[in-house]
Amino acid sequence: MGIDIKDKDTAPVIDFVNVEQLDRLQRIIRLQRWTNIPYTEIKTFVHCVASAGAEVNTFTINDNTLRALGVYRYLSQRYTVSVEEFSAMVHHLSVHRVGQAPALYDRVYNSDRLFNDALTLDGSLFKLDARDDSDLIAVHKVCASLGVLNTPTSFGAMSQRIQQYLTPKKDLATFSSFYRQARLARLFGLSVLDMYQLAELLGGTDYIKQLVSPSLRASGSNAPADFLDVLMQMDWAVQWFSDAGTSLQTVRRQLLLDAVEAENGAHAYLQPFIEHLSALETYALPDESFPTLSQGEEEELKKTEIH
Repeated sequence: MGIDIKDKDTAPVIDFVNVEQLDRLQRIIRLQRWTNIPYTEIKTFVHCVASAGAEVNTFTINDNTLRALGVYRYLSQRYTVSVEEFSAMVHHLSVHRVGQAPALYDRVYNSDRLFNDALTLDGSLFKLDARDDSDLIAVHKVCASLGVLNTPTSFGAMSQRIQQYLTPKKDLATFSSFYRQARLARLFGLSVLDMYQLAELLGGTDYIKQLVSPSLRASGSNAPADFLDVLMQMDWAVQWFSDAGTSLQTVRRQLLLDAVEAENGAHAYLQPFIEHLSALETYALPDESFPTLSQGEEEELKKTEIH
């Protein structure tokens, strides 16, 4: 914040660059007292919310801060999520350690129990489908750290969405996006693929983009839907599925968003036959391939027919 403590006539004096710094400080102190969240975590929370907002280069406490605080309080009562994790989902994983405690980024990706070498943030391109050793090791570390499988419906699904909305690099934005998607799926008890399908059902590709690269709308505005709206709507949908005794897959089939399988698995038995029948057409000879019989040859052929 650019705050210095100077000695002036034997009495310490706090030297602020501007009045806005003093205002931010007193607001942070008040928030800490009201929420009982440690100073370092509430400051990170405010910073992440401000960074995800539409305002550029501002570190202000506004209605988005209060909205985010309300969503966090609500989700923390229904699920298991810390303010540090919520802040990372809103923006980026924290890379700054506090005291002897490692930073959240290191706790997620650089566990001593899993790896000898750290997953470094060097900003190089991250080829998610590459086969060279460097990128394969990074993919393995991401999967192991987040507890996801390197399959098309898990890590592959996340990679596909990240490539749509980000330029994959070995940087904080990419690794935070992987963390956000895996953490949200686990938070709501969904698979990664189900999470995308639910987001698409609620708000189309705009909602999927919020899971990959979240943003908050401009302060004082009620539209468009932002990351906080997506979280609340997904929570509502998951709870509704549970209360109604149904599932996302059932609702998608009822809305004809997924193909409905034929009863008794008949389609599964018929499909190979249909495929073989279609293949036979490529071997069938056209009529022009056979020689034309003369009238005499046709009469001789009729005599040999068995009646």
